[in-house]
Amino acid sequence: QAVAALVNTWMGTLRSVQKLTMSESSLSVEFVIDKIAEQVQESVNTRMQRRAMREQLEAMRPAQTPQTPGESGEKGADSGKKKDPHAGKAAPERFRDNMKAQQEFMMLTHQEEAIKARLKELRAELGIEADEDDIAALRNKIETLNMSEEAKKKALKELNRLEDMNPQAQEASVITTYLDRLTSVPWNEFSVVNSDIELAEDTLNTSHYGMDEVKEAILDRIAVMNQTGKPSGTILCLAGPPGVGKTSIAKGIAEATGRKYARIALGGVSDESEIRGHRVTYVGAKQGRIIDAMIDAGTSNPLVTLDEIDKLLSGSMRGDPESALLEVLDPEQNNSFKDHYLGVDYDLSNVMFICTANDLSRIPGPLRDRMEIINLPGYLDEEKLEIAKRYLVPKRMERNGLTEDHIEFTDDAIK
Repeated sequence: QAVAALVNTWMGTLRSVQKLTMSESSLSVEFVIDKIAEQVQESVNTRMQRRAMREQLEAMRPAQTPQTPGESGEKGADSGKKKDPHAGKAAPERFRDNMKAQQEFMMLTHQEEAIKARLKELRAELGIEADEDDIAALRNKIETLNMSEEAKKKALKELNRLEDMNPQAQEASVITTYLDRLTSVPWNEFSVVNSDIELAEDTLNTSHYGMDEVKEAILDRIAVMNQTGKPSGTILCLAGPPGVGKTSIAKGIAEATGRKYARIALGGVSDESEIRGHRVTYVGAKQGRIIDAMIDAGTSNPLVTLDEIDKLLSGSMRGDPESALLEVLDPEQNNSFKDHYLGVDYDLSNVMFICTANDLSRIPGPLRDRMEIINLPGYLDEEKLEIAKRYLVPKRMERNGLTEDHIEFTDDAIK
């Protein structure tokens, strides 16, 4: 009855608040509903606590022993003391009392559930109810993904906070965005890596002409990976002038090894947060480019190209991106790379990194020590002619809808 009276009182207040203007009503109605839930929960908890205390006291009270005739004098002496109403009760009476207490507890629990259901209906009518389907989908996704224990624990903690939070609160959208990005990262999802060296060699020869030194180094890497199961410690760095095919050969390596391909353009990057990500507390925070590349690839063992690594800008007030890359490229550290936005460790040891650069003198010494430099000089005239005949001319003809029946190119014309 007390709970019902409390709900009726706040319902009257709610009806009064609904008469306010629309600009004031949304906040006031939300405030009233929160107050209803808070005071109803407090009332129910207080009653349950009192009932539990009474049951504990009864359990601690010693059992009443039968009185003998010789104790009549003591009875008269203790007649002035207050008697326990439960003293001397038989077992059936105590059983009935316990059953009554359990019934009252169940009734209070039922009332609490009914009030919560009514509050849920009010939130739905006012359009401020959280979408339970989205929360259930997120919970199912977290449980399904093969996340690390640290990541799963943090994700469930944030999801429980979101479930108990007002969906119109600003922090609710921040948590929702965080969980969407955390569950979008590939956790222990691997693509099948090609271990056939002959097939990899045929793929490289089909997609690129020449570059024998580069192909030999790549095939050596594939042979080492077949033995160890992971990329080798050093990082390939393709160095050469613009236009020699550094980025395209990286794509060819990804195709030859059967890995997903992702590219990170590092030219002009001067902020460490571009690599490690921003902390969640900042407005507009997001993950760094490394985690972005993993999300784009969709697997935990892609081939990631760090394009134009020699054009990183150091000495900025916003951190040193070159130092952040040291952790990414170091095989002793990248198995526990921590993005500031995610706040949990992520394993990059299965990623195959390939760097490209135009000027090796602009790469810091600590970074160069982790790389195996492969120089790509300019092409000879004969090589340029073969590249044009095999790749450039057919692409142009296909783009313009032409076939060999429409036009024919001679070597002199191409030269």
